Amino acid sequence: MIRPDPLTRDSGTLSGWSLEITTGGVIVPPVEAALTIQATNNNQVAISWPSSASGYTLQTKTTLSETNWTAVAIAPTVVGNRFEVTLPASGPSGFFRLKQ
Repeated sequence: MIRPDPLTRDSGTLSGWSLEITTGGVIVPPVEAALTIQATNNNQVAISWPSSASGYTLQTKTTLSETNWTAVAIAPTVVGNRFEVTLPASGPSGFFRLKQ
């Protein structure tokens, strides 16, 4: 939409106009999706991230030298305002990331 600038009220020159461009879509700011990893009482770890970060998949690998990440097979549940996956704490070490 092009409209006269209310401060200058000048409709005769380009500098007296302001240009506003709008789209039909909604602009959503990026969401931080930091992982939190906590030990539980049952020899497990709870991996969680903000529920506002929807559309992410939790991925894992056992060493950083591996090239392929694998999706964690357990679907996250919503606990409060966070997505959470609980995994056994036993076994090999693991590295985790969120992939959108």
